[in-house]
Amino acid sequence: MKSVQNKIPLLKQLFINETSFTAKKMSNSVIIQSQRSSKNMHKRAFTLGAGAMVFKTLYQTYANSRDYHILFSQGGSGHNNGSNQGGNNHGNGGNQQPGSDHNSATHAQEKKDQDVEVNKYIDQTVLKGGTTWDEVKKVCDEAKEYKFVAVCIPPCFVKEAKKYLAETDVQIATVIGFPFGNTTTEVKVFETRQAIENGADEIDMVINIGWLKSGELDNVGHEIKLIKEACGSKLLKVIVETGYLTEAEISKVTQVVERSGADYIKTSTGFGPRGASMRDVELFRQASSKLKIKAAGGVRDREAAIKYIQLGASRIGTSSGIKLVQKETNTEGKPAQAGVY
Repeated sequence: MKSVQNKIPLLKQLFINETSFTAKKMSNSVIIQSQRSSKNMHKRAFTLGAGAMVFKTLYQTYANSRDYHILFSQGGSGHNNGSNQGGNNHGNGGNQQPGSDHNSATHAQEKKDQDVEVNKYIDQTVLKGGTTWDEVKKVCDEAKEYKFVAVCIPPCFVKEAKKYLAETDVQIATVIGFPFGNTTTEVKVFETRQAIENGADEIDMVINIGWLKSGELDNVGHEIKLIKEACGSKLLKVIVETGYLTEAEISKVTQVVERSGADYIKTSTGFGPRGASMRDVELFRQASSKLKIKAAGGVRDREAAIKYIQLGASRIGTSSGIKLVQKETNTEGKPAQAGVY
């Protein structure tokens, strides 16, 4: 069995016809990224299933309409699983023996991953349409029990949640200009001030995506500055909805967010074309070493959360926080539904 690094040329043969393809080593995995239209997802998942059999590796897919991340891990725990955007699995069941290079260093990395205190990164979230106070209380109770950093809830429940969490360290985050970002700046500033008056500790605002797509970067930055001023000492996280953006636009808006004084840049609302991807986090970090990063949307198991943290995420926005802190991981990689974190 070849080492992970030496597998990269072999893995590239699986993607010989790819128009855009990269592979790199991270920890005990090889991350495969390629771009291809969604109509080819079935064919690619089948190819990767065959590849996993050949290399006796486990893999997990993170899929959406424009990018596709594959993690090939050394060794195995007895099954291969792959999933495409539609949730169809093309995996190989059966017991797999670890390769000869599955050595003590790999075991040490696995133990290190298991020791990550994922709960300290989680914003337990409920933002779907029709959210009730009982549902907000539920995420508050989960945050208290599992010691999550924050809850992220609709603005209308902030005042009640502040009282409910009064004797805890759980922070209250709420959303501004949510989910589409195309309310006026004046409305967003008012929402921010009211949310803070009601007890919000953190503000997750949505940028005006249309301005960004039209190249009106000064307007985007000016709005963020005004909302940061309204936040005062409270944290401001800026949602840029990466699913609508090109890589160049992601890099540009990251720089705008940093210059505007925000604390965090955040991937997604959960209502856009897709949730977070690892490439989003890579682009954020390449464009800014200063901004903190929140990955939100579609992060539903512990393994994925740890990968995002390793790439530089300081927060994970999810409605599946309990699953993320469990040691046994569900790696089905199901696609995000609108409004569901």
